[in-house]
Amino acid sequence: MRLYHGSNVEVKRPNLRRGRQKTDFGKGFYTTTQKEQAEHWTSIKLDRAQTGKRTVSVYEIDDAILADPSLKIREFNGPDEAWLNFVVSSRKGVMHDYDLVFGPVANDKVFTVVNLYESGVLDALAAIALPPSLN
Repeated sequence: MRLYHGSNVEVKRPNLRRGRQKTDFGKGFYTTTQKEQAEHWTSIKLDRAQTGKRTVSVYEIDDAILADPSLKIREFNGPDEAWLNFVVSSRKGVMHDYDLVFGPVANDKVFTVVNLYESGVLDALAAIALPPSLN
């Protein structure tokens, strides 16, 4: 499996301890199978850091890792109520014990919808129906 990470610097060896805590899937190292998504993230990272250059790091991971019984894996196949609640909890800083989490990461448009759900303006069904796209 080929994975991509968009940043303002090359990341040869990911460090899981450096990730931000209150993100969609919690603290960790975020990658994508979509090169275009990683390229988009290079701009976001560069804007935040105000230093470096747009850089996509590429990793080849053996697919067998997904069958490793010693790993605790959580996979979301799309935005549903379980995904929405997981994202809200993670953004509040609630820790989980998964080794790997797979699924859609909210873009800027979806971020607004998640905030409306979290504040009680939208219920889960309405929030899931609203997002036009996920990154």
